[in-house]
Amino acid sequence: MKKVETMCFEALVHHLQGAPWHQDIFVVALEGRSGSGKTTLTHRLARSLGAQVLHGDDFYRIMPEDQRAALTPEQGYEQYFEWQRLRAELATLRNGSSTSFLPYSWTDDPPRQVSLCAEGWLIVEGVYTLHPELRHLYDLKVYVDLPEELRRVRLSERSWDDLAWVQRWEAAEDWYHRHHNPRSAADVVISGAGQ
Repeated sequence: MKKVETMCFEALVHHLQGAPWHQDIFVVALEGRSGSGKTTLTHRLARSLGAQVLHGDDFYRIMPEDQRAALTPEQGYEQYFEWQRLRAELATLRNGSSTSFLPYSWTDDPPRQVSLCAEGWLIVEGVYTLHPELRHLYDLKVYVDLPEELRRVRLSERSWDDLAWVQRWEAAEDWYHRHHNPRSAADVVISGAGQ
C-alpha cells in the first residue's frame, strides 16, 4: 500500500513547486466530497501557481430529469459525470495539443467555451476526478478531507432548488467512495477545514 502524505496548503504549494516535470504540462487532481473545500482550495492554489483550472462540474451529463431520477446510486456514479469526455480532454493536453470544449451550463445561460493550453500548471477539481479511469492522467493526486459534521454544515448552508437531486447525488457519491475509495488513490491529503 502506498504512503499518502498529509500536508498543509503552504507545504502543498512548496511540494508542487519542487516537483519534477515530465512534460510541458503538470496536471494536479483535487478530489474530495461535496462541501469539502475543493473549489476554494483550487482557486487559492491556482493563484499561487498561476494555474489553469478545469472543473469536473463542466462534465455533468445532460439527460432527461426523469431518466436521472431513476438511476441507482451505482448508475448515478457511472452516468452523472462524463468522465470519458474529461479523459479525452486530458489525453489531448497530455499529447501536447491545446483543447477547447463547451461545458455543462448550470444556469439558463448558454455555456461559454473553455480553452486550455498544453503547458504550465493545470488543476482538475471536483467530485469523481479521481475516477479509476482518470487516475493515470495526473502528475499529483490530492484529496481534500473534511470531518463529516463540518461538511454537512457547509452543505446545509448552500441553497438547493431540488433536495431530491441532492439526495441522489449524495447516494452516488457515497457509492463511489465505498467502492473506489478516491482518498486511497491520492498522493497527498490536505484538510479542507481552512478553506
